[in-house]
Amino acid sequence: MQRVMSLLSHTNEYIVCDLDRCLSHLTFTIAKSLDHLYCVMRPDFISLRRTRRLLEFLDSSGIARDRVHIIVNRTGNSGEIAAAQIADVLKVSEVQQFPEDPKPVLRSINNGEPLVIRQPSSKLSRKLAALAAGIRQSAQTPVNAISGS
Repeated sequence: MQRVMSLLSHTNEYIVCDLDRCLSHLTFTIAKSLDHLYCVMRPDFISLRRTRRLLEFLDSSGIARDRVHIIVNRTGNSGEIAAAQIADVLKVSEVQQFPEDPKPVLRSINNGEPLVIRQPSSKLSRKLAALAAGIRQSAQTPVNAISGS
């Protein structure tokens, strides 16, 4: 897998890997080679607990915490854990919040079109575009890899 990642890095500016929630030997090998890891979670207790365990595992495995970015998905509902509390529990300086935006998302899925093309002005589309722009800006090497968890 390291050789595949190396070959891909020579032909692609960005490599995006969607890794399984459970880090097997294969996904862990990939994760070690990535410049940035984006961990997506929901603002609830179970997701927070799982994300904290994942971060502890990554820490103990030598993956620098500054390579890990937390995305809290489907925010804006009553009863959710606040972003500041999530950042405090996970011991990170910030978390990115992506709003619950069901109508545009469902329209996009049902029409088979990417949300950012179908509804570029939706709240979620704007956040996704900002994330992509931030990734492009932070690229310090020819390859900038991203992972979702």
